[in-house]
Amino acid sequence: MKNILSLACLLLVLACLCASADASPKDRKITVACSALAPDIITGSAIVTACADSTCATQTVSCPQIYCDSSAITAPSTTTESCPTQFKVTAIMYNLSYVDTDVNGNTIISSGEVGATSTLQKGSVGFANSIGYGNDTVTLTVK
Repeated sequence: MKNILSLACLLLVLACLCASADASPKDRKITVACSALAPDIITGSAIVTACADSTCATQTVSCPQIYCDSSAITAPSTTTESCPTQFKVTAIMYNLSYVDTDVNGNTIISSGEVGATSTLQKGSVGFANSIGYGNDTVTLTVK
């Protein structure tokens, strides 16, 4: 009985040591979504760097670059990637770009990009920004 109790205590201690109490602020989900009114097609991409401080001057991690395509031909219309870090993410540095074309992809209606550093907000969405032309948009969300 003493051996079983000792083994149970050891397993409990190991479980506590292995569990991360601060996992969610370290593992951010990066989503880019493309939406266009037919017959237009909008494609977009996002490059995100996760930062430990509000100016991105100390610890940073480059997240995977992600793409979207409202027609779902070159990429899904919505793409989500995980960006794990070893620190609590308090800000991001990002670049979000888009190209809005006609149904055949031949005529560029509009294109552009935006980039900045932003502190994440508490709540269900830490950061969100949209760019585009008219009703055709590319939206970046970081949770």
